[in-house]
Formats: sequence, structure tokens, C-alpha cells
Amino acid sequence: MQCNCFAEPLTLMSFNIRYDNPKDGENRWEIRKEHVAKVIKEQQPDVIAIQEAVSSQMEYFRDEFKNLIPIGEHTGGNNREFSGLFINKSRLELLDSGQIWLSETPHKKGSVGWDARLSRSAIWAKLKLRDSESNPFVVFGTHFDHRGKEARIESAKLLVDHIGSLDNATPVVVMGDLNCEPGSKPMKVFFKSGFSTAIPKGAGGTFHAFKGNEDGSHIDFILLNKHWSVESATILRPRKEGKSASDHDPVVAKVKEENKLDSNRRLHFQRTGYWNPKWGPKPKSPHKEDEVVPAKN
Repeated sequence: MQCNCFAEPLTLMSFNIRYDNPKDGENRWEIRKEHVAKVIKEQQPDVIAIQEAVSSQMEYFRDEFKNLIPIGEHTGGNNREFSGLFINKSRLELLDSGQIWLSETPHKKGSVGWDARLSRSAIWAKLKLRDSESNPFVVFGTHFDHRGKEARIESAKLLVDHIGSLDNATPVVVMGDLNCEPGSKPMKVFFKSGFSTAIPKGAGGTFHAFKGNEDGSHIDFILLNKHWSVESATILRPRKEGKSASDHDPVVAKVKEENKLDSNRRLHFQRTGYWNPKWGPKPKSPHKEDEVVPAKN
């Protein structure tokens, strides 16, 4: 067996940036947007899952992050949230991508599932390191509903079911604001299927409603299947003059892929396209000029 693992770790990040709401007063987007951008730039993520970005925030990100490509669609037009992925195009090659809706009809755009209040989706991207023989991997970015208890459980089941259609050698990451804590039923669905959280126990909470306390609910996650090792992981606490960058604190992890494949299977994994999930239409980029044409295997 040969391990075609990463020479340098991947930096993964999930950040609910709080939507652009003028009613947020001293915490409104215009005041804190530079703080948010600074936090992201300091971490230099290879993949970041963003939640609650509306069109004005996406335009700002487009100007600020020339090296990051957005993957995914807004959940109901540009004035609704973008809860997708940004990919570091200088380090990663996008092989394929798509979007499913967290509902009983996952291929129906904008569908609302179970007892959810809003339409929710999950973006997936199949990626590999550029100029490398390392194995491809799959990253999901999502935002579970904040009201629907059944919706959160069923959303977890839906993602696990879709991930189960992949070859069991596939390294998979699930990132996002899951609106539930580590001991909850939705999280148990992920843990039972073999995922673990990159953030160590006792790290504190991630949601604080701009209060800045570290003992709130831990609802933002980087979940990894068995094909990863964690070099470091933490909850960031970005504060500037006593103000938080968002009402959530971001989570970040440096990980390495530990998957071992023999040479014949590695070629099959990378080139023959055995991995072909029927997960719905490919997402459109929020910015036409940023659209990415997936590389052919």
C-alpha cells in the first residue's frame, strides 16, 4: 500500500458570518465586515464553509478574496443566504460539485423539508491538490434549520445516506452551522456513521449572539470521516475593541489525509469516474464570472 497523503496539511474553516441586517446596530455588517475579512485572511483556509452570506456580503467577499472561488447557490435568490463553500483555487482543483436540498425532495431547488422554517441545502465539492498525486476528497458545506428539530435529524440522515453512496475509501469532510450540540440526536447520526468532530471536547461554545461569551452553544462543526488525521483544531475568538466579528465564533482545523490505496485503485479513484453521485444539478456560482468548469478526470 502507498499513502498518497498531503505533504502539507489542509486548512479547513467554517464561519457563520451573520447576514447583513441593518437592525444589528453597532454589530451591523458595514461596521464588522473588515474584521470578518481579517479573520479569514489570517487563517488562509484552503476550504471554508460560509453560512448566512447574502448578496451584499458575497460581493464584498468577491472583492476581498481573489484566490477563493465560491461554490453553490443562494437558497432562494440573492437576497437569501449563501451557505456554500469557498475554495482556494491556487492550491485545489475542483473536479466536480453539486447541491442537494435538505428536504424530502432533495433534487427540488428551494424545497423546505419536514418541520423546517426555511429552505436549506448542502453544497458538495470533489477536490484534489493541484500538481499532486494525492487522492481526491469530498467536502460538504451546510446550514441546518434553526427551528425544525425533525428537520435537523432528517438532514443529518440525508447527508449520511448520500455520503454512503461514495466508495468507502473516500475522504469526506462535513462543515457548517448544524444548529445542534454534540450530544444531540442529529450529531449522533453523524457519529454513528463514523464521523468525528475535529474540535476537541471542552473547547467551549461557538454561538454567543454578539455577547462574546465562550460558554454558549457549540453548534458549528468540522466533521471528518476515518480517512483524516487532525494536526490542530480550535474555536477562534476574534474580538476587536470588545466586539465580535460575528454572532458565531468560527472553527478551524489543519488536517491531513491518511487514506492508503494501492496504485491500481488510486488510478481508478482519480480517473475512471466510478464516483458519480446523482445528487442533483451542479450549483451555479453566485457570480457568473467566477463560475468554474470542473476538470475532466
